[in-house]
Amino acid sequence: SGLLYAMLSGFFYAWPLITRRARISEIWTAVAVVVGTTAVMAVWARQSGVPPVPPFWGLSIALLGGIANGVGFLFYTKSVATVGAGEVSRLGPISAITLVVVLGIGGVVAYGEPLTTKKLAGLIGAPIVIWLLN
Repeated sequence: SGLLYAMLSGFFYAWPLITRRARISEIWTAVAVVVGTTAVMAVWARQSGVPPVPPFWGLSIALLGGIANGVGFLFYTKSVATVGAGEVSRLGPISAITLVVVLGIGGVVAYGEPLTTKKLAGLIGAPIVIWLLN
């Protein structure tokens, strides 16, 4: 089911196509996306049940991840949701390839995941894709 979830996460990349049509600032776009995301998460939490509050240390680490996500989200919003910032069909995939590199290297370094030949080839190919799109 991990592969299915990963494929369905592609919906994440649809929001710039939708919100750019609104022609509003990147800050209002970010606010709208966060509110919409919160609404979806609230419905999901209500249906699946909210687990108990985690220990402080675990929650603190998760909050650091949230801050990193927020910073990345603001830059992503600035690049793909702002009319005039560039082509969303070029900037969105570049951002996605950057995600591939960060998670590909991060999984190996932070969690000791194996660096397979296929994974290495993908990581080496990523800058080529960015260059071709740019």
